[in-house]
Amino acid sequence: MAGDPRYNGRDCSWDTKDRSDAMKTTEKKPERQIHFDLLRILACFMVVVLHAASRFFDTTPVEAENWMAYNAYDALVRSAVPLFVMLSGVFFLAPERRISLRKLYRKSIGRIALAYVVWSAVYTVYDVWTGAVACQPLYVLQAWIAGPKHLWYIPMLIGLYVISPLLKKITERADRDLIRYGIVVFLVAAIVKTLKACPFLPGAQTIVLLADQIPTELVLLYSSYFLLGWFLTRCSFSKTQKRILYGAGALCPVVCALLTALVSRQNGEAYADLYNNFTIFTALEAVAVFVFFKDFAPSVSARMKAWIHVLSQCTLGIYLTHILVLRILASQMDLQAVAGIWMVPSVSVVVFALSFVLTWSLRKIKGVRALL
Repeated sequence: MAGDPRYNGRDCSWDTKDRSDAMKTTEKKPERQIHFDLLRILACFMVVVLHAASRFFDTTPVEAENWMAYNAYDALVRSAVPLFVMLSGVFFLAPERRISLRKLYRKSIGRIALAYVVWSAVYTVYDVWTGAVACQPLYVLQAWIAGPKHLWYIPMLIGLYVISPLLKKITERADRDLIRYGIVVFLVAAIVKTLKACPFLPGAQTIVLLADQIPTELVLLYSSYFLLGWFLTRCSFSKTQKRILYGAGALCPVVCALLTALVSRQNGEAYADLYNNFTIFTALEAVAVFVFFKDFAPSVSARMKAWIHVLSQCTLGIYLTHILVLRILASQMDLQAVAGIWMVPSVSVVVFALSFVLTWSLRKIKGVRALL
């Protein structure tokens, strides 16, 4: 019911306006904001760094210097996906964005669903060609449906788009107190989630037992990050609060990397639970980065703005293609033989640049642009 356009969002009454008229409401796109374009580009590059760093995370001995480098880079960029989700929430939940359900499914959901189908097929063909998937109909079909690991983000995003009309009703009713309450509840749940992932704490078993009684799974959802992006655009912070937030955001990846190294060495194998997208380390880093860019007002030339806009438009394509580029590069070079401290950033820059060129070129082809 909440998604029906006749529902006025203020009480339980129904508008007398004809449903067909309401559904004719056209989408009004929010004005482009360069700071969010820059944040989208940064989040996209962080995803590339994450996959370059995590490629050998599980297969490298935890005592090795390379593993420590992978661990440090991995912890540094773990907020990439939450930042993407928060940015989606900013635009999909914006009050000025009016979009019919029909247009939502045809334009937004249909586009990324088709992109998943096509790009999953591309990766499946590549896996069959390289021998990673057996050339048998059943195995090929299963690989196509499952898709490469990084494409998990697309079905999740489709789910957020599907429930966005319902979430928008929350933002329409939200006042300052409700926004602050939502942020606090999310961060408290993230702290509980983090405590459960710290087996080195005194009384760890008791902590886990207590934490299991708290239904954090009701709060720690990607829909929470979706709402959080919109909430943070409506929330103001004092200079002191920002300093504390930025300090915590900068400290979180350091603490996360150190604790991950500690637990991994205790276990004798890589331990990645503290990297979860819903730990307090990831959440605080994401909030700090988001708030910084929310208030970021760079002075750039019109030419630079145009390039930033083009690069921002290509971020979905870079996300879709970068794993393929990374796989091809790794098949031609022994990346694990290169010192991790240099390999991760250099490979990330090369993969990001090549993925951008590939995306930009493919977007020039009529009919292909919608897939990127």
